[in-house]
Amino acid sequence: MAAADEFPEAKIRAALAAWWHQEQLDAAELAADAPQPRRPVSVLTPIIEIDSHRATIALLTAEDAVGFKIPPRLVKMGGYTSVEEMTDHLVSELKKLFIKKQEVTHA
Repeated sequence: MAAADEFPEAKIRAALAAWWHQEQLDAAELAADAPQPRRPVSVLTPIIEIDSHRATIALLTAEDAVGFKIPPRLVKMGGYTSVEEMTDHLVSELKKLFIKKQEVTHA
């Protein structure tokens, strides 16, 4: 667990931000190497910036911060429209899980 049983929100946000930064660098490198196919976009087509698989990988970067294995079920099915949405959702879900684990540990 985190030091003094305090929820490490800043560390989690920093880990997710670092993951996103690396994702952006990797995407830019790939985009430079290959042309991107055009796909039709409609106002009815949801724009998913981070799919649930990538969000699960991002979630793993927060395990060191919380000090326990994080279940992938915390990720919203279907993904997220922005990194901000993903970060806010995952931080909220991790905080609930962290508190629950604290209650079990201190019971």
